[in-house]
Amino acid sequence: MSTVRKHAIPDLLVPLLITFGVIIPLFYQIVVLAPQQPDNLRSFYSFASGLDGYHELKPAWQTRLFSNALAWQVDRLSAAIMSVRDIRYINRPQPFSLGLWTAGWFILVSLVYIWFLGRRSVLYILGTYAAVSFGYMDKLPATRVYPWDMPALFVFALFMFLYLRNRFAWLLLLLPLGMGFKETTGILCVAFLLSDDLSRSTKWRMSLAAVALCVAVKLAIDLFVGTSRPFFTMETGIGGSLAEVYLIHNLQSLSSLQPLLINAGTLLSFAILPTTGNKVHTLKLLAVLFSAGNFLFGTVLEYRIWFELIPFALYTVESATRGSVPETGTT
Repeated sequence: MSTVRKHAIPDLLVPLLITFGVIIPLFYQIVVLAPQQPDNLRSFYSFASGLDGYHELKPAWQTRLFSNALAWQVDRLSAAIMSVRDIRYINRPQPFSLGLWTAGWFILVSLVYIWFLGRRSVLYILGTYAAVSFGYMDKLPATRVYPWDMPALFVFALFMFLYLRNRFAWLLLLLPLGMGFKETTGILCVAFLLSDDLSRSTKWRMSLAAVALCVAVKLAIDLFVGTSRPFFTMETGIGGSLAEVYLIHNLQSLSSLQPLLINAGTLLSFAILPTTGNKVHTLKLLAVLFSAGNFLFGTVLEYRIWFELIPFALYTVESATRGSVPETGTT
């Protein structure tokens, strides 16, 4: 067996086979889930009537312009595909579109894992599949599928590996771009301040530059779509009463077991595992900020809102179980 073949099979072929193996059940899981909540199709087809129809979305969703606009292109592609050929077990383009979108982004996330990790990516691919499947459990009243779920996961996965390899300049491109997909990307600007590989002045310069770029993207999108409250689009509750404030509602929901198993148990594992090195310490601090945002502005029982922390958790689990994981190496 040649050297190229010897390394290509475990480093590339096996991870790709596993990726395409798991996206088939994930694809059909989304197809089944798609019509169960009207908000699913409403968000994916928000551009069906142009920008006027887009204004019907909640202000908190309008800021995720890149996700919604790109999803609409996939919607149109799905309709074109189904007009010329039959897709097994699917008779409408809308569920096909949501399944195609989710599977496509899962492939992109897997390719990030494969590019940076080679054969080690298998753990991440299978772990991400388990965590995403947990977030998209069928028949739960809080389960939704939204266009920004998977792009946000992709942005956080790519961020993690660029940060681990000290590719800080690339982060100044990634973070503003990610802001247009979902504003949770903004918390990643803090990572520069937490790095031991930057001087104090560089930390502040890069962090402030990232914040300025992300704020500029957020404001530009809000002004473009005509949001009534530019930049301040977050929701703190679903009603006017104190009982409907997200924070109070979320704290009450912790009385059940299921929230402890978010992301297929990887989130709690991430929290309780010991911190091994500055990089894991940074990931944990970012996770604290992210979790605070979810408790204040989201519904924690919508498990998909935790997808961004999947790669952080998997890296920490691997670091703990292997004893030592290279932070800047290739495999």
